[in-house]
Amino acid sequence: MVEFATGSTEQVLIVEEDGGYGSLNTNTFAADGWHIGYNVQISNIQSTNNLQSITNNGSNSLELVRQEKGAEMHGFQIRFNPYDWKWLKFCSTHQIVVDNDEGGYYSHTFDTSGSDSNSFALQRAIRQETDNIPEYYGCVITDFRLEFTRGTGERDAFITVIANCVAKKKVDGGSIASVAYPTLEAFKFHHVTLTFAGNEVKELNSGSLKIGRAHV
Repeated sequence: MVEFATGSTEQVLIVEEDGGYGSLNTNTFAADGWHIGYNVQISNIQSTNNLQSITNNGSNSLELVRQEKGAEMHGFQIRFNPYDWKWLKFCSTHQIVVDNDEGGYYSHTFDTSGSDSNSFALQRAIRQETDNIPEYYGCVITDFRLEFTRGTGERDAFITVIANCVAKKKVDGGSIASVAYPTLEAFKFHHVTLTFAGNEVKELNSGSLKIGRAHV
């Protein structure tokens, strides 16, 4: 019998920025971070740090005087199967989230009256001979899409989140944070119900829900 390795050794952690936009304050990945979900994939990575040229400073020279750091912008897309909804607090559509224990389940009320967004930091640990550990700070989810479908494939039944994110800065290096791995069951299509006109429609076979805003 032939066996194949089908997993991935990458680890993706997020942590709330307790010190405001782009600042962890006393929070750390090791002590306060958590795994955002299962089967995490990061793609569409975009990083720009345009250098601005100073061609003249009054001197009698045609040579380039120097280059200075310009606008730094980062963006990426993260795809995962969720096992909780904590990541929703970092969406740009709201600032305030009120959590309530309803007895057996939790409800979350989102308030769109605030002008700011909650931000998080993300550590992506790419384990290899020499580990690559980029960290992004000042991260916000600009928009996201929930997808689910009834199927028979290996992951068809899972709810999938596709979230587009922007970040303030990127730092390379550091060490891989050791955080307990999640053991909760991933959400599946049969966990989803729809309340329409006061009536609950149970077990939706498939669906897609996109939430976002025009700007951040």
